[in-house]
Amino acid sequence: MTVKETFMIMIIFFLIIMLCFLDSLDASWVNTLNQGDKLNSSAYLVSAGKIFTLGFFIPSTFSNDSYLGIWYSNDSYRKVWVGNRNTPIADNSGVLTIDSVGKLIITHNGGDPIELYGGLTGTNIAATLFDSGNFIVTVANNNGSKKAVLWESFYYPTDTLLPGMKLGVNHRTGQKWSITSWVGQDVPASGAFTLEWDPTKRRLIVRQRGVIHWSSGVLGDKNFEFITIDPSNLNYVFTNVSTMDEEPMIAQVDLCYGYNKDKGCELWKQPQCRNGYQKFDERSGHFNDSDKAPFYDGNTSIGLSDCREKCWNVCDCIGFMADIRGTRCLFWTKDLEFNQDYAGSSARHYVLSSDQPPPHNRGKHIWIPIAVPIAIFVMLVFGILCYTKQRKIRLLGKYETRNTKDLIELMTPNGYTVTNELELDGNQSNDLKIFSFGSIIAAANGFSLENKLGEGGFGPVYKGRLINGREIAVKRLSRTSGQGVVEFKNELILIAKLQHVNLVRLVGCCIQGDEKMLIYEYMVNKSLDSFLFDPFQKENLTWEKRFVIVEGIAQGLLYLHQYSSGYMAPEYAMGGIFSVKSDIFSFGVLMLEIVSGRKDNSFYHVDEPLNLVGYAWDLWNKNAALELIDPMLSDSSIQQQMLRCIQVGLLCVEDCAVNRPTMPDVISMLIDDNIALPMPKKPAFVSRIVGEENSNKSKLGKYSVNGLSISAMDAR
Repeated sequence: MTVKETFMIMIIFFLIIMLCFLDSLDASWVNTLNQGDKLNSSAYLVSAGKIFTLGFFIPSTFSNDSYLGIWYSNDSYRKVWVGNRNTPIADNSGVLTIDSVGKLIITHNGGDPIELYGGLTGTNIAATLFDSGNFIVTVANNNGSKKAVLWESFYYPTDTLLPGMKLGVNHRTGQKWSITSWVGQDVPASGAFTLEWDPTKRRLIVRQRGVIHWSSGVLGDKNFEFITIDPSNLNYVFTNVSTMDEEPMIAQVDLCYGYNKDKGCELWKQPQCRNGYQKFDERSGHFNDSDKAPFYDGNTSIGLSDCREKCWNVCDCIGFMADIRGTRCLFWTKDLEFNQDYAGSSARHYVLSSDQPPPHNRGKHIWIPIAVPIAIFVMLVFGILCYTKQRKIRLLGKYETRNTKDLIELMTPNGYTVTNELELDGNQSNDLKIFSFGSIIAAANGFSLENKLGEGGFGPVYKGRLINGREIAVKRLSRTSGQGVVEFKNELILIAKLQHVNLVRLVGCCIQGDEKMLIYEYMVNKSLDSFLFDPFQKENLTWEKRFVIVEGIAQGLLYLHQYSSGYMAPEYAMGGIFSVKSDIFSFGVLMLEIVSGRKDNSFYHVDEPLNLVGYAWDLWNKNAALELIDPMLSDSSIQQQMLRCIQVGLLCVEDCAVNRPTMPDVISMLIDDNIALPMPKKPAFVSRIVGEENSNKSKLGKYSVNGLSISAMDAR
């Protein structure tokens, strides 16, 4: 073979590689799709100025459905246009192309092509993404001298108006331009609301399923009646352009929704059982629905607004929620109490409320001379109390008490950092911070109910935010202990040295008189119970994830037990109670909660066991332990592992503390299926009714066993 032949073969090989490369378009720096090009799920079109990007995306982590969309290049979350919103692709096999006859289509596995444009056929057809966000299909003359627009995405807006888009109607073709909401936050399909231009009344209107819910009011010279433009921030403009063919509305507005006539909201026919004083408030918490399960509507084509409309039109409905994707509905009916979580860590529900005043009566005028002075007096007293409270907080934040100064003197020689709120700089070192009482009062909003995260056997826990923005959790320990500053210091030094991936880190402490507080880092991902006991969130907790959580907690407890051969936390020391086997008991309860998806204290009927432990024991004795498993965990292939966890959990909650396994034993039994498990014995807290002869002992024994005080064993 000559050198010339070798050279020719290399050139041909290079051209083949280039053709293969172009066949699967790498559009990182390309804004045009030419006829025959293919844009797959890993390639993109980017406008010339890199303002907009076009490509395939998967909006939800709970589904593999993919869509063709356009978004801002610097903010991929904001999708401004979706090409196949109502025809999702079941995987990432989508390919955008212009076929041989000039059609702009999306091909994919297992289905017919999705046609975006299929009008004029020809060859010199291309599609270009412009810096306006418009995706335009054009055809060029044979000599390339002129391009005619065949189709553009601006003619088919989805849920976002960009400058240059239209709202209105084309009188010649009959085409209407409007935008329609997504059905849910992760579901681009057409939702309940549409924004339209009403040319007859020169106003914008919002419809829900065809019914007008809101209008902007008439467009004047510059403003709508219910939309005010800020002259100092004119980044948008309203323009009414009318021709014989078109009457569009170019606009960008914020939507509102209501049941009254305020600020543009329209009135529509209402159920006879509803009135203008009722509304749905968004609250964190749960309904007491153990006796009455909520009604579930699994329709994935309806969104949160549809849930509200359905609940509003059913007189017995008092609350609702949608799933994590914003679709499907759960409804609760009357005679149920809602337990609000003021910390905001529980699932969000929409709860019916009413601010209807009491009915009028003939004697109302008699009470006016009495009510007015009383109201003035109450307001004065309330004002004085507020002033006094704020003044006290300021003084406490400015001056440290003598107790805090004593603590500082004790801690400083040991190398720990003394600071108040103003000196914090976000340092994540292992130094223990000493906080003034005033700074913690201010951070926790005076230990208000809204800041309360929960309460255990050793005191309440509050969420706080320091002046530098850092979020903390404040545990107020019991005041009944006689523990001194030196003892408190020694325990703090022990905790500060604890470093484990499954343990919350101690940030610092605060002391004021007999009150002592521990300051921990705030866990932003919330607690386990906010997922485990939520009807929608628990769908994300597969058995694999739950078992990883069980193992992680077990490893954390093992670390604590081995750290100092009997490490004793300050809250245990201050209560005068401690037992390693108490931790084993609590771990066993928690493991049963994780397997069952039920709270330990969610049993209310007199003829039922006292709690989850008793319920699990009853099922075990009936050889029906499978009934304890959370219905969400339907995979039969892992039932043996779940049954093993139930058996280990029952071993951990045995009535006699010495019979409970150690944490090394627990971990071995969980991870090694070859270890034979002993049969569990009767646990504590299994019966609701105590015999008369032991009634005196039961008043204490019913709530305390082996030195462990139980208030509520919720998953954390």
